[in-house]
Amino acid sequence: MTWRSWSVWAKELGVRHVVYSPMKIVKPRGRSLSPIMQKLRRAYEIMAAPERLDWRSGSWRLPGRMAAARITGPFLDLCRKHGVPAKFCMSNLVETP
Repeated sequence: MTWRSWSVWAKELGVRHVVYSPMKIVKPRGRSLSPIMQKLRRAYEIMAAPERLDWRSGSWRLPGRMAAARITGPFLDLCRKHGVPAKFCMSNLVETP
């Protein structure tokens, strides 16, 4: 399902909001990354260049500006276009009438 079709589908279902978080690559304890996660990490490194990936709390993430430009920005644009409010996972998610 594409982002566009997802946002239309969410609007049609009456979704009140979505919660989002840019993907992080978690390093397993005592093991190596699986081959697919190694490929994803390499893709993130290419996307982040010339910057380096952020390493926090046992996981790699795209640098903030890069995540916003490549991942969350387009996603949020589609949510706005289709009237689906989006909330970052670390924000206050409780709504009161």
